[in-house]
Amino acid sequence: QPLASKILNKNIYVDDVCSSFATLQEAQDNAIVLKSALKTGGFELVKLKSNHANTFDRLKKVLSQEELKDEKLFETEAEVKVLGYKINFENDTISLAVKEETIQGMLETAYHPTKRNLLSTTMAIFDPNGFFMYVTSKFKIIYRNVCAEQTPWDTPIADHHLNEWFSSLRLL
Repeated sequence: QPLASKILNKNIYVDDVCSSFATLQEAQDNAIVLKSALKTGGFELVKLKSNHANTFDRLKKVLSQEELKDEKLFETEAEVKVLGYKINFENDTISLAVKEETIQGMLETAYHPTKRNLLSTTMAIFDPNGFFMYVTSKFKIIYRNVCAEQTPWDTPIADHHLNEWFSSLRLL
C-alpha cells in the first residue's frame, strides 16, 4: 500500500498522522487506505478529523458494523489540539495551543517574571512546524538579551525587557 506508506513515513509524529489533501476524493481515498494499512499492521485508528463534512462518507461504507459503533472514530468537535496547535475546522484556522488562562493571569496581575520564568514560558510553547516563529522568536530574543546581561535566575528581569515580554505575550 504505497499511499499509506508514503503518508506514514512523512506525516506521522508520535501517534498523530497529520496530512493535507488537494481534493475531497484524495482525502477519502487516503482515509480508506490508512485505516486498512494500520489495521493490517495491528494498529487501531482511534479518531479522524477533517474540515470537510463528507470526507468520511466512503470510509463509513467499507467499515464493519462493529467499527461503525466506535463513537470516537468520527467525533465532530469544532476544535482539536494536534502537535501543539489548535485547529478549528469550522473557521479553518490554526493557532498555538497555549493555556490562555495562564497568559491572561500574567497580563492581568503585577507579574514580574524572572529569567527562570522566561525560559520556562519560552520552552512551553510547542511549535514543531515553525508556523508561529514570528512570535516564538521574540521570546527567544528577549531571553537571549536577559542572559547577555547576566541576570541571575531568580531576579526579576529589567523593566525594558518587561515591556517587550508583555507585548510578546499579547501576541499569543
